[in-house]
Amino acid sequence: MKVLGIGRRNLLIITAVVIVISMTALLLYWRISPKQNPTLMTRGSDYQIVDNHDGTYTWSTEPQWVSNGTGYVPYIFEDRRTADGYYQVRTGLIGGRMYDGYIQLLKPDLSSVNVQSEQWFLQHFDNDKWENATLSNLRWNIIKSDQYVEITKSWDTSYLSATGILEITYRFGENLKH
Repeated sequence: MKVLGIGRRNLLIITAVVIVISMTALLLYWRISPKQNPTLMTRGSDYQIVDNHDGTYTWSTEPQWVSNGTGYVPYIFEDRRTADGYYQVRTGLIGGRMYDGYIQLLKPDLSSVNVQSEQWFLQHFDNDKWENATLSNLRWNIIKSDQYVEITKSWDTSYLSATGILEITYRFGENLKH
């Protein structure tokens, strides 16, 4: 008996070859399937656990983060300027309150003040003594990203006929040392 002009023996050989090729391709597909990217399972205050999708997990140390009540985040920013007169930032390493004229630095949980008042002045040396420049027109610029918050205070400055800008930037988060 012949099918499409092919003998029975040859038909069995062709069928066997097709089955072997199909099985090989299927096994290779299963074995070389696209790898999934690792997935974050848990983020603690200073570590994370990642699922590698191959039956293994990776634990690694990470920068110190702060708890927001539902998980750990790089920082917590609060605009309390209208109610209390300051911006507040917490990270896993430090807390800060930025007032118009100074900054307070606190423990990360805000339980105590470490630096009561950090202030900036601009002075000019004139006639053998230091004279304060006038600071006016305070401006705030706040930049928030996934990993840090940057708070900049700028003042117009003047002393006698000289004018300029004093700009102070505090950056909280992003693996900085404080």
